[in-house]
Amino acid sequence: MLRALIETERVEIPLIKENAYKYLFRFDFHWELLMKPFAYGFDSSELFTDKFGEQEKLLLMIVVHNGKKEVWTKLKYICDLLLFVHQYGQNFDWDSFFTKLNNQSIEKSLLKGLALVNFFEPLQNLTTINREISEATTLNISFWEKAVPYEISKKARFDFYRLKFIYHKNIKESYSCLTEFIKYLSYPNPHGNRLIVFPKSYKLLNLSSTVLSYLYFNTFKRKN
Repeated sequence: MLRALIETERVEIPLIKENAYKYLFRFDFHWELLMKPFAYGFDSSELFTDKFGEQEKLLLMIVVHNGKKEVWTKLKYICDLLLFVHQYGQNFDWDSFFTKLNNQSIEKSLLKGLALVNFFEPLQNLTTINREISEATTLNISFWEKAVPYEISKKARFDFYRLKFIYHKNIKESYSCLTEFIKYLSYPNPHGNRLIVFPKSYKLLNLSSTVLSYLYFNTFKRKN
């Protein structure tokens, strides 16, 4: 089962348990930080070398998960970055971090996140960063104001993927993401709802099954 999950480019299994008070405890078991379609040039093994210091590793994990994977769509993701900047911003060597990072895609996600931090509190009061910080992305802010999780809303999910493409550094990354995501959807998913599962060599049929299953379980069945 685990091998099949890894082959699909999945990176985690959510483990959920309900207690006697109907409160859900959630633990995500990870073996990678990012799905391949969204990683674009980032190798998580770098977190286990001496290339980055401890503070830099912490920031990198925040940006990779909260920014690159979740595109800052919930306030809790921005709070992590805001607290980091509050705690370390004035003494953090931003120029050295960007040089070591050498990844324009993750750098863009970080700068987008810092723009959202700046939306709450002026960055010049928190850090000595020497990068141009653009305006906060209004689509991010609309997620917070409407408080509609992308997991339960088709429009929110569409906007979520719009943000992902806005955060890409160029067309090449968008194309790579799209093609890798299609490959991911073309694999016989061992974890999730599929009306029909075909052998993994039948990629087009599995892709069609994925789309039809999504429409069935999230549209027709929900109405009934």
